[in-house]
Amino acid sequence: MRLDQGFAAMSLFIAGLTGCASSNHVTSYVAIEHMSTAKDGYQTIEPYLERAAGETGAVMLVYNADGTILYQASAGPMAVSDPVYVASASKWVVAALVMTLVDEGLLELDAPASQYAPYLTAELSRITLRQMLSHTSGMNSSNLVDARANASLQTFARELAILPLESAPGTTLSYGGVSMQIAGAIMEEVSGQSFQALFLDRLAGPLEMQGAYFCHPLNCDVENPEDVTNPLIGGGLKISAEDFGAFLAMISEGGVYKGRRILSEAALDDLSKVTTVGLARGALPAISEADWEYALGQWCHLNEPGEDCGILQSVGAFGAYPWIDTQRGIYGIFVTESLIPLVIDDIIAMRTLIETAYDDSHPNTLADPYDD
Repeated sequence: MRLDQGFAAMSLFIAGLTGCASSNHVTSYVAIEHMSTAKDGYQTIEPYLERAAGETGAVMLVYNADGTILYQASAGPMAVSDPVYVASASKWVVAALVMTLVDEGLLELDAPASQYAPYLTAELSRITLRQMLSHTSGMNSSNLVDARANASLQTFARELAILPLESAPGTTLSYGGVSMQIAGAIMEEVSGQSFQALFLDRLAGPLEMQGAYFCHPLNCDVENPEDVTNPLIGGGLKISAEDFGAFLAMISEGGVYKGRRILSEAALDDLSKVTTVGLARGALPAISEADWEYALGQWCHLNEPGEDCGILQSVGAFGAYPWIDTQRGIYGIFVTESLIPLVIDDIIAMRTLIETAYDDSHPNTLADPYDD
């Protein structure tokens, strides 16, 4: 199969998934097991969780600002410790991993990426890492890149670099995985480590994750993660709800996890800095909304145009919907093996009920997290 044919086939595949309506999913009601420090108001979540669980099961895990559990529930054959392939929810983690290299001075977000990857030539030579991580590079907008599980990341990145631009860099938000795949290869080049080793050493280890790793969706069940030579950078993370919760805790706590600094405050500011206001729109997930903007590896729900993000999230077509509520200070993740577009209405309903119940039990506590 030619490279461009592979992209077309995979794009049609993912478009078919993300275009599905939430009313078409099959309901399978199952008993819910939950542990919660919350009181009245949270039980109304359960019917939505039952419906969203389907036959594969689901987990909802929500934390208070201090890291204690606000609400935890599982439905069906899934536990908070079960690793799940989370597709585009991977992008948030990848952006944070890039920022560890920025903190060390090995990468610059706004320098031409071609200074790290000389194979980015002609129009591609002026693309920056910030554009690569915010879907504004103008590169091909395929969501699931060509099925080459056994290639090396370095070889594959060079193949991707010959694809023509879809738009001028910095002019259009067009969601896809090609630019992140090349960013992963750049990370390997400047660090001297494989992408997998970078993730395990810089995030999975310090955050005490158990069994999280990056894979290729066509070959995700591996005994040794280091054997994965071409992980899908923008969509290949396999991780449990509680391990993703550790990542969210680190972000929510200002880059610190259990007293250990993982990211600088400046890195966190860059992660959540919106880059897409006023840009043209290209290919977008069907579940995206008009008020969503994009930062680095994550969507931002603006409170009002020009204001800070009220909700940060990185929803995937499969597996997970992680979010941070910057005003309330709470954060959480919904995990399932079902297709997220099929259950997105239930997820949003659950998040809204959590916000309402939290506000009822914490009156007058909404804060501006950016206010010194």
